[in-house]
Amino acid sequence: MSWRVQRWIAALVSVLLVAACANSSAGLERDPGPGSRSAATDQQRADAHLQLALAYYQQSQWQVALDEAALALQIVPQQPDALSMQGLIYMASGRRPLAGAQFLQALRIAPDQPDYLNNYAWYLCQTGHAQASLRWFERAAGQSNYQAPEKA
Repeated sequence: MSWRVQRWIAALVSVLLVAACANSSAGLERDPGPGSRSAATDQQRADAHLQLALAYYQQSQWQVALDEAALALQIVPQQPDALSMQGLIYMASGRRPLAGAQFLQALRIAPDQPDYLNNYAWYLCQTGHAQASLRWFERAAGQSNYQAPEKA
Protein backbone atom coordinates (compact mmCIF):
# COMPACT_ATOMS: atom_id res chain seq x y z
CA MET A 1 0.00 0.00 0.00
CA SER A 2 1.44 3.39 -0.93
CA TRP A 3 2.34 5.93 1.70
CA ARG A 4 -0.31 8.31 0.33
CA VAL A 5 -3.07 5.77 0.86
CA GLN A 6 -1.74 5.01 4.34
CA ARG A 7 -1.71 8.71 5.22
CA TRP A 8 -5.26 9.13 3.86
CA ILE A 9 -6.53 6.17 5.90
CA ALA A 10 -4.76 7.42 9.02
CA ALA A 11 -6.32 10.85 8.54
CA LEU A 12 -9.77 9.30 8.04
CA VAL A 13 -9.44 7.21 11.18
CA SER A 14 -8.27 10.28 13.14
CA VAL A 15 -11.24 12.35 11.98
CA LEU A 16 -13.66 9.55 12.83
CA LEU A 17 -12.14 9.07 16.27
CA VAL A 18 -12.31 12.81 17.02
CA ALA A 19 -15.94 12.87 15.89
CA ALA A 20 -16.73 9.83 18.01
CA CYS A 21 -15.05 11.40 21.05
CA ALA A 22 -16.94 14.66 20.51
CA ASN A 23 -20.25 12.79 20.28
CA SER A 24 -19.33 10.69 23.30
CA SER A 25 -18.48 13.67 25.50
CA ALA A 26 -21.58 15.54 24.36
CA GLY A 27 -23.60 12.51 25.44
CA LEU A 28 -22.07 12.64 28.91
CA GLU A 29 -23.33 16.16 29.45
CA ARG A 30 -26.93 15.46 28.59
CA ASP A 31 -27.62 11.80 27.89
CA PRO A 32 -31.37 11.46 27.39
CA GLY A 33 -31.21 7.77 28.25
CA PRO A 34 -31.73 4.59 26.25
CA GLY A 35 -34.64 4.41 23.89
CA SER A 36 -34.73 8.15 23.28
CA ARG A 37 -32.07 8.23 20.55
CA SER A 38 -33.42 8.67 17.08
CA ALA A 39 -33.01 6.05 14.38
CA ALA A 40 -30.99 8.58 12.38
CA THR A 41 -28.54 9.00 15.24
CA ASP A 42 -28.22 5.23 15.60
CA GLN A 43 -27.59 4.93 11.88
CA GLN A 44 -24.89 7.62 12.05
CA ARG A 45 -23.20 5.82 14.93
CA ALA A 46 -23.38 2.50 13.09
CA ASP A 47 -21.99 4.14 9.93
CA ALA A 48 -19.05 5.55 11.90
CA HIS A 49 -18.21 2.06 13.19
CA LEU A 50 -18.57 0.69 9.69
CA GLN A 51 -16.17 3.30 8.32
CA LEU A 52 -13.70 2.34 11.03
CA ALA A 53 -14.16 -1.33 10.11
CA LEU A 54 -13.31 -0.46 6.51
CA ALA A 55 -10.22 1.49 7.53
CA TYR A 56 -8.97 -1.37 9.70
CA TYR A 57 -9.80 -3.87 6.93
CA GLN A 58 -7.68 -1.85 4.52
CA GLN A 59 -4.84 -2.01 7.06
CA SER A 60 -5.22 -5.83 7.34
CA GLN A 61 -6.18 -5.53 11.02
CA TRP A 62 -8.83 -8.21 10.76
CA GLN A 63 -9.91 -8.58 14.39
CA VAL A 64 -10.28 -4.85 15.02
CA ALA A 65 -12.17 -4.50 11.74
CA LEU A 66 -14.44 -7.36 12.74
CA ASP A 67 -15.04 -5.80 16.17
CA GLU A 68 -16.04 -2.49 14.56
CA ALA A 69 -18.44 -4.21 12.16
CA ALA A 70 -19.94 -6.09 15.12
CA LEU A 71 -20.45 -2.79 16.96
CA ALA A 72 -22.28 -1.42 13.93
CA LEU A 73 -24.55 -4.47 14.03
CA GLN A 74 -25.19 -4.01 17.75
CA ILE A 75 -26.41 -0.48 17.06
CA VAL A 76 -28.39 -1.31 13.90
CA PRO A 77 -29.06 -5.05 13.75
CA GLN A 78 -29.30 -6.65 10.34
CA GLN A 79 -27.50 -3.78 8.60
CA PRO A 80 -26.54 -5.35 5.26
CA ASP A 81 -23.45 -3.17 4.77
CA ALA A 82 -22.03 -4.39 8.08
CA LEU A 83 -22.88 -8.00 7.27
CA SER A 84 -21.17 -7.74 3.89
CA MET A 85 -18.17 -6.05 5.51
CA GLN A 86 -17.92 -8.95 7.95
CA GLY A 87 -17.97 -11.32 4.97
CA LEU A 88 -15.06 -9.47 3.37
CA ILE A 89 -13.11 -9.55 6.64
CA TYR A 90 -13.77 -13.26 7.09
CA MET A 91 -12.57 -13.93 3.53
CA ALA A 92 -9.41 -11.90 4.03
CA SER A 93 -8.65 -13.62 7.33
CA GLY A 94 -9.19 -17.13 5.93
CA ARG A 95 -12.54 -17.90 7.57
CA ARG A 96 -14.40 -18.70 4.36
CA PRO A 97 -17.45 -20.58 5.74
CA LEU A 98 -18.27 -17.59 7.95
CA ALA A 99 -17.83 -15.26 4.98
CA GLY A 100 -20.38 -17.11 2.87
CA ALA A 101 -22.94 -16.98 5.67
CA GLN A 102 -22.51 -13.21 6.09
CA PHE A 103 -22.76 -12.54 2.35
CA LEU A 104 -25.97 -14.59 2.16
CA GLN A 105 -27.45 -12.82 5.17
CA ALA A 106 -26.78 -9.44 3.54
CA LEU A 107 -28.42 -10.71 0.34
CA ARG A 108 -31.51 -11.86 2.27
CA ILE A 109 -31.98 -8.27 3.42
CA ALA A 110 -31.07 -6.58 0.11
CA PRO A 111 -31.34 -9.21 -2.63
CA ASP A 112 -30.72 -6.85 -5.53
CA GLN A 113 -27.83 -4.85 -4.12
CA PRO A 114 -25.11 -5.25 -6.76
CA ASP A 115 -22.13 -5.05 -4.41
CA TYR A 116 -23.54 -7.85 -2.25
CA LEU A 117 -24.27 -9.93 -5.34
CA ASN A 118 -20.71 -9.36 -6.58
CA ASN A 119 -19.21 -10.18 -3.17
CA TYR A 120 -21.10 -13.45 -2.99
CA ALA A 121 -20.13 -14.34 -6.57
CA TRP A 122 -16.50 -13.63 -5.72
CA TYR A 123 -16.83 -15.82 -2.62
CA LEU A 124 -18.22 -18.68 -4.71
CA CYS A 125 -15.44 -18.31 -7.26
CA GLN A 126 -12.78 -18.30 -4.53
CA THR A 127 -14.20 -21.40 -2.87
CA GLY A 128 -14.19 -23.62 -5.96
CA HIS A 129 -17.69 -22.90 -7.25
CA ALA A 130 -16.77 -20.94 -10.36
CA GLN A 131 -19.70 -22.22 -12.40
CA ALA A 132 -22.22 -21.22 -9.73
CA SER A 133 -20.56 -17.82 -9.37
CA LEU A 134 -21.32 -16.88 -12.98
CA ARG A 135 -25.05 -16.55 -12.28
CA TRP A 136 -24.36 -14.19 -9.36
CA PHE A 137 -21.85 -12.13 -11.34
CA GLU A 138 -24.43 -11.78 -14.14
CA ARG A 139 -27.08 -10.67 -11.66
CA ALA A 140 -24.69 -8.07 -10.23
CA ALA A 141 -23.69 -6.76 -13.67
CA GLY A 142 -27.34 -6.60 -14.73
CA GLN A 143 -28.35 -4.19 -11.95
CA SER A 144 -29.03 -0.75 -13.39
CA ASN A 145 -27.80 0.90 -10.19
CA TYR A 146 -24.42 -0.88 -10.24
CA GLN A 147 -21.77 1.81 -10.30
CA ALA A 148 -18.90 -0.59 -11.07
CA PRO A 149 -20.29 -3.36 -13.35
CA GLU A 150 -16.78 -4.01 -14.65
CA LYS A 151 -16.02 -5.64 -11.29
CA ALA A 152 -18.53 -8.37 -12.10
